[in-house]
Amino acid sequence: MPSDYGKLSSLLSLTQQQKVIQPFSAEQLVTSIDETIYEVDSGDEFYVRVDVEGPDVKVFTITVTSDGYLVFPEVSALYVRGEILEHVKKKIFKHLSEFYNTREIDVTLARIHPIKVSIIGSLEPIIDLNLTSADRLLDALQKLIVAYKADTLKVKALDRISIRRIDLIRNQQETTFDLLKFIRLKDESQNPLLKTNDVIFVNFKDSLTGNIYVGGQIGFPGYYEYLKGDDLQTLLKLAGGLQVSADSNRIEVYRNADSETFHRVIPYAASSKFLLRPGDQVFVRKKPILGRQKAVIVEGQVKYPGIYPIQEGQTRLSDVLYWAGGLTQQADPQLAFVERKNENKENQLPLILMDLNQPQNPLPTSEMSYVKNFFGQNMRILQTDFRMLLEDPSKTKDFILKDGDKIVIPSQLNVVMISGGVKKPGIYPYRKSYTVKDYVELAGGYGDRVKKSMIKIIDGKTGAWSDAKEENVPGPGDQIFIPQRSEWELWPIVKEALTVIVQLGTVFVIIRNTK
Repeated sequence: MPSDYGKLSSLLSLTQQQKVIQPFSAEQLVTSIDETIYEVDSGDEFYVRVDVEGPDVKVFTITVTSDGYLVFPEVSALYVRGEILEHVKKKIFKHLSEFYNTREIDVTLARIHPIKVSIIGSLEPIIDLNLTSADRLLDALQKLIVAYKADTLKVKALDRISIRRIDLIRNQQETTFDLLKFIRLKDESQNPLLKTNDVIFVNFKDSLTGNIYVGGQIGFPGYYEYLKGDDLQTLLKLAGGLQVSADSNRIEVYRNADSETFHRVIPYAASSKFLLRPGDQVFVRKKPILGRQKAVIVEGQVKYPGIYPIQEGQTRLSDVLYWAGGLTQQADPQLAFVERKNENKENQLPLILMDLNQPQNPLPTSEMSYVKNFFGQNMRILQTDFRMLLEDPSKTKDFILKDGDKIVIPSQLNVVMISGGVKKPGIYPYRKSYTVKDYVELAGGYGDRVKKSMIKIIDGKTGAWSDAKEENVPGPGDQIFIPQRSEWELWPIVKEALTVIVQLGTVFVIIRNTK
């Protein structure tokens, strides 16, 4: 059965695959910040752009001083330490708009301050971690796993830690958090932002409190650590929720304790009122095959994600998207897809590997592993033009859904990467009206020996390269590359290598679409 460490380790692997690999300092802002809770402190860096009267534009890059002030070149300083980011931005805007008599002011948090936290408790010795002020409790545990995975003896200790009882000690006040509620239920309150000098106390799972087994038609069957007050519905949600095939009216609980022995059948609607005890066994039964309601799952950037019943052979993709309220503004329809169980039982993996892994051009080990893993999942990925599907009344891009299909609508990548001949290469927040020149200013300006006539924009969705000028406007997820004279002699080689990489990625997409 999956252990707590296994759950954390799996999540860590997933988040690592989704990160964009780019050399940047530990403090550089590469993740979204909740402005309503983030506290500004010494070391935070702000990028401020002021459009004053006439052709001039004033640009400031200012850092919160050790005593908590933002010091501007021409304006009086502001004290901001300990204030919420949302309030600080408004405070800067008001302060500068009164001085410069303009409302054309853009304030961006460009870098965040570093913090140090300690992990103590069951995992001796004390471990000090260098993090950033955007890191949360789960981030610290992920870094702990990376540090421990290299030591086989320490890995065994990880398997015994509790992720449902993690104590955070701050200013001599201790609070207990349940990380499993964040991982499975997205309860943000259980994954707090960390602050410098925080102490994380990791507990071992308490053998006295015991476990509860959940099995049957559930997302993640297995043993779950019991906490006092756990009710049946909460535990079912922590176990991944009911599958489409589950009979929500027949959830069975078996209890065999010294003081009580029984077998009860509880409907899901009443499960929040049933309190569990250590040692309970929960089974979610399957719906009878006759008359079972066929359904699909909708995940991601739609207004109403969830499970939707369908009429097999009649319900179309456009129907379910309409029921789900359509796409949100954060949706990326070009990356959307439908996942379907492969009905072709024949194992095509040997033939695919024979085609790809030619003796004169063998696949690297990592790519061979990817292909084997993907085709071993017995799944098909169906893609269509989701934007055209929603806009075209004739529905030429539409198709019939099948029972068990999963519709996935990913989010847009709202960042722009800039690399090459700039002073601060890295990843910056996407701004709709920003030009190449604006992003160069965000990155500290041009470096030495650059060729402005050779600037390139790499499309974040297609990987296509195009010539660019300073006034061009990149899109979300795009990369700006500014060659330097010392690097330009290598340009043909770099471009050829990247073209091969893009072509290889296209091969994998074609395989996924045609399998």
